Amino acid sequence: MHYCCYLYTKEFPTDDVITRVMEPFKSYSDYEERPPILWDWMMLGGRYAGKLKLAVTKSTIEKYEFDVCAKTKRAGRLFRCRLHELTARGILDNFGYRLNTIDEEEAIRYCGYRDGVLYVDGAWIQDLTNFDEIADACYCAVDSDGNAIARDTYNGHEWIRDEDFDQKLRDLANRSRNDCYLTVLDLHN
Repeated sequence: MHYCCYLYTKEFPTDDVITRVMEPFKSYSDYEERPPILWDWMMLGGRYAGKLKLAVTKSTIEKYEFDVCAKTKRAGRLFRCRLHELTARGILDNFGYRLNTIDEEEAIRYCGYRDGVLYVDGAWIQDLTNFDEIADACYCAVDSDGNAIARDTYNGHEWIRDEDFDQKLRDLANRSRNDCYLTVLDLHN
């Protein structure tokens, strides 16, 4: 099954940061007590791609370099967006040849820029326009200290519902809104 996971981090969510934080929850990791979430495969965005709306406003245009042709790709450096990161690397066909792809400048225009947002998979929470709308729209979450919560947890015999999950998630969102990045992950288990 696939699960939408929110990852809150104090540092920019590079692939290395995501891997390090999520490592304790790998289904083949050693653990004394079964963690609330387990995964055997994960992807940035995945089935939940573009869930976050990064504001394109006067206050964010300079910060995210939206007003210039960036010398270095923005995606993966200033925000996370799997689509943009793929266009930055180029996509290879089955024979290893680079296909004609659009560049990041063009991709940004297709992803909501003209509507005042950019649909992304990870960004600084204060720059998101829809954080309050989507803050509770996930199955599990990992806070900036590496603690996980989930709607349901398997104890090895049965699934146990966390009746307080929604409140825990709201508390986590409120604690994180001023000093964290939010990244959307697609977890499979």
